Amino acid sequence: MMLRIGEFSRLGRVSVKALRHYEAIGLLKPHRVDGAAGYRYYAAAQIDDLHRLMVLRALGLPLERIRQVLREGLSPDRLRVLLDERRAAVARRIDAEQAQLAAIEARIRQLESRAPAYDVVVRDVPAAFVASLRRVVPEYGAIDSLLDELGRSLPAGARVTGHGAVWHHCAPQRREIDCEALVILDRPAVGLSPLKAYQLPACRAACIVHPSDEEDIFAAKRAVNQEAADRRFELEGPIRERYFSSAGDGRFDLTEIQFPLRPASGVAP
Repeated sequence: MMLRIGEFSRLGRVSVKALRHYEAIGLLKPHRVDGAAGYRYYAAAQIDDLHRLMVLRALGLPLERIRQVLREGLSPDRLRVLLDERRAAVARRIDAEQAQLAAIEARIRQLESRAPAYDVVVRDVPAAFVASLRRVVPEYGAIDSLLDELGRSLPAGARVTGHGAVWHHCAPQRREIDCEALVILDRPAVGLSPLKAYQLPACRAACIVHPSDEEDIFAAKRAVNQEAADRRFELEGPIRERYFSSAGDGRFDLTEIQFPLRPASGVAP
């Protein structure tokens, strides 16, 4: 059974304009085109192809990926892989947008109240499965090359949901900075040698979010020390950082510094 483009659009609940766009980019072509009049005819069986396309679009997959999936077929196992990948991508975007929102709100409060430059939020940081690469480096900027090396060392099947670092010991004057670059994974990993795979423990932390190019660790630490004193907490353990890309382009333009805390001496948890 052949359907004119208008009938096909009504059955598929999609506009004629959308069908013409899918045809133009090679996602869903008419079964036949009348060479003289230019009328487009679709086979009734193509409704299933259209519905698969619309489902994949609703999941937010890019058009090139949809074209590949429709060409290769969509088994339940294949769909599960796509859903896992898409879930991780959405989680990364939400994480980055939440960090960006926190930075915006902090700046608004600063403008309204002439508050200190850094707004400190004390929150519970959940445990996370990570793969890491630890080295003593001469400067803080070396974190970028460590993250690049870490990414190249991951197996193809590893699903990364975030990036960060743990600063174990910092002596920049002596050019001795003990840095552990890490990626956050969606599940435990094994066999990642030479990388270390483990669960980074949960903690309560005093957190500061700021644009990555405005980092002032000493001013941030002063703000955290003041907040910890006011709330009767003490700093505990090495400083952690999380890196976010607000535009989703892989450029880490937001940093969250996490200062792990413990109750002050003599204070009940």
